[in-house]
Amino acid sequence: ATGDKDGVCRMWDVRTGQGVCHASLGSEILSLSFNRGSSHIAAGFVDGWCRVYDASGLGEATSLRPHDTEVRSLCFAQEQSGEVLFTGSFDGSVAVSDAESGDLLQRMEGHSDRVVQAAPHPERPWLLSCSVDKTLRLWM
Repeated sequence: ATGDKDGVCRMWDVRTGQGVCHASLGSEILSLSFNRGSSHIAAGFVDGWCRVYDASGLGEATSLRPHDTEVRSLCFAQEQSGEVLFTGSFDGSVAVSDAESGDLLQRMEGHSDRVVQAAPHPERPWLLSCSVDKTLRLWM
């Protein structure tokens, strides 16, 4: 999947290179992430909003606003409580949200500048984030 400044998300067949579907999501798309465990795709926007879509047709499932400004990093994880979405933002924080309800579960602050990446450990309850402040943070 690709997203652009005009807010258009395009799904591609990687075997053929052909477009499968596209949809206008309304705002500049800064980040995209597939959930390998379901048919969901998340998009992060310039205004702090994230939206979770059904990847098969880009029908919106959930809207959430975990940040006040640009969402530059998105990643799904399966937790005991269900599917969660980790987001990193230019507001300097990392948020954990329920991917189905959109509820904010936790906000992690500690970077002094923009967060550009947040990624969960595949097996342990850890999250790694990196920032323009030249730090990595391991959240446990």
